[in-house]
Amino acid sequence: MSDALVTAIVAVFNGERFLGEAIESILAQDYRPLEVIVVDDASTDASAEIAASFRDVVVIRRRQNGGPSPARNDGIARAKGDLITFLDADDKMTPGRLETQVGTLMANPEVGCVLMGQELLLEGAAGVPTWLRPFGEPEDVVGGLMISAMARRAVFERVGDFDPTYRLCEDVDWLFRVREAGIPIEVLSQIGVIRRIHEDNATHQVEGVRAAMARAVRARLERSRAAGGGVTT
Repeated sequence: MSDALVTAIVAVFNGERFLGEAIESILAQDYRPLEVIVVDDASTDASAEIAASFRDVVVIRRRQNGGPSPARNDGIARAKGDLITFLDADDKMTPGRLETQVGTLMANPEVGCVLMGQELLLEGAAGVPTWLRPFGEPEDVVGGLMISAMARRAVFERVGDFDPTYRLCEDVDWLFRVREAGIPIEVLSQIGVIRRIHEDNATHQVEGVRAAMARAVRARLERSRAAGGGVTT
């Protein structure tokens, strides 16, 4: 299909509970060549040790916890691949995801980023979060998360990395900037990630999510006004 190197980045903070399964789901992908980078965001549990137990995984250990944006940015800086994808430490890739995304990008050179659908896996007593929106509307980049994304390195070089001041909704802010740059985003209907919903999910911080989302939208509007244009969906 392609000989393009894919770099998969996993940012983790105190994620020892599910990290091993997340890494295994990446390594089980049929697509090669593949580079896997785990960025440990100053965990106090065994996350770094679990990541290091995988021979084919590069581990970056941050000295100070900074949240998902700086952790992912460290992974991007270390990545060797021209195609970059992401997974959260408590989620799993579905079989065939990388082949599907690489195939889409190779067949559509104008597309800069590919998003896929998600399937929820409720753990324990966790219920479906009130903030969750249905995924699948082709123009809804808010519904697409970085855990389902694959993007060309050139996209990051053009629009920048994740804003390190966001601890929540950093993916929404980044996807907004991609759309504003006029870079096509392809949203596939296939499921690309099994997303665990459990009691420790950061996105259970409902008020924090709402505040971060509102900030991302305001920033988008401000950029649009500064550029003298309107916001498009």
